[in-house]
Amino acid sequence: PSFSLVRFPKHIAEDPEVRQRYREMARQLCALQHPHIIKLQELLLEDCLVVEALKGAHPLTNVPSEPLALATGLISALEYAHGRGVTHRLLNCHCIWLFPENAVKIWGFGLDYLEERYGPSDRHQVSPTAPYWSPEHCQNQDPDERSDIWSLGVVFYRWSTGRLPFSSNSLPVLVDRIRHYH
Repeated sequence: PSFSLVRFPKHIAEDPEVRQRYREMARQLCALQHPHIIKLQELLLEDCLVVEALKGAHPLTNVPSEPLALATGLISALEYAHGRGVTHRLLNCHCIWLFPENAVKIWGFGLDYLEERYGPSDRHQVSPTAPYWSPEHCQNQDPDERSDIWSLGVVFYRWSTGRLPFSSNSLPVLVDRIRHYH
């Protein structure tokens, strides 16, 4: 079987407390077995993840030709993960991967959230994931299943219209727009 190696981000690997949280989340993800979730096969001691082969796959950041055909798999993946107490917390187009033959899979349940939460940031700069944040996330609440559903709705909106429902070059303005639905 083919596999890919994914190293922990530098800022995660260098902080023992955050690295431990990341490793715990990765262990939890090893148990997820779903055709629309990228399989995390193993967690190596060297702060490296062994995941299913990503050859030929790429993040689905462009609008797909048949977005509704992909929706069922993504909804099924979230339902499966939520049923096992796992939330993504930072779902966006960058963590939805398209594999050869139009297989779509989600990557990073919880891992992307930890990377962004503990990574270097500018409080006013808009990260690529910020337009997908839920109102709960924008209110500094821990993202949950509702957040995943909201974020998937933003993904579908973008795929359907070619644009994001909320946007701004200012993070405070973007957060206000999301929190107040305008």
